[in-house]
Amino acid sequence: MDPVMDPVLEVQGVSLSLGGLTILDDLSFAVGRGEVCALIGPNGAGKTSLFNCVSGVYRPSAGRISIAGHDVTGLKPHERARRGVARTFQNLGLFPSLSVRANAMAGAHTRLHARLLPEMLAAPWARAEERALQEEADLVLDALDLGAVADTAVTALPFGTQKRVEIARALMARPALLMLDEPANGLSDGEVDELAHVVRGIRDRYDLSILLVEHHIGFVTGLSQHVVVMDVGRQIAAGTPAAVTTDPNVVRAYLGDPL
Repeated sequence: MDPVMDPVLEVQGVSLSLGGLTILDDLSFAVGRGEVCALIGPNGAGKTSLFNCVSGVYRPSAGRISIAGHDVTGLKPHERARRGVARTFQNLGLFPSLSVRANAMAGAHTRLHARLLPEMLAAPWARAEERALQEEADLVLDALDLGAVADTAVTALPFGTQKRVEIARALMARPALLMLDEPANGLSDGEVDELAHVVRGIRDRYDLSILLVEHHIGFVTGLSQHVVVMDVGRQIAAGTPAAVTTDPNVVRAYLGDPL
């Protein structure tokens, strides 16, 4: 693994076995501060499994995962969230009956002080916390061009807009590492371009490191500084988008051996 200056995420020798099968095999890479790193590879390469290891859904069979220099390998997802990890999902996990603002506010649950009983009693400090949270959510929504629909139920919005709502919810956790799971999936070409512009903007505005899993190669090459290519649980290439997309091993993994 090449050294990365000021790494926010370090994956060191991570392997994963499930049901006696090796899913991931000795993967190592790092994501620097402010960097966008993409995981790509054919279906079944292990991208989602690695994503789940980083976010805490799976615990690796071997290896180490660090966030900002802290070993988080044994931490659960909510504990990693408090360490600065937030993620989106392939299938939207929004609350359909709630407004865009309320969905965004839900992303701050890992750092809230207010709990159910004080809220039921309408304690003054709980009300003050809620007002501050609403103001913060509105700033995040404005950054994602969602301010005009803050009071709209998410089910009334196009799919591409709902994708941005989920990113807003993740940002409300104040992450150092934002994990995007196939964010361009299901979007039109215009929506993909718009999303790439939005992701660049939030990376710069919030000084984020971003790890994404994505099949849309145009989205990856236009947004990422670093790409890790996987096949059958192994890393087969890593480097800049230009370098990996011309690597013979990458071409072979996607297209198969030439006749």
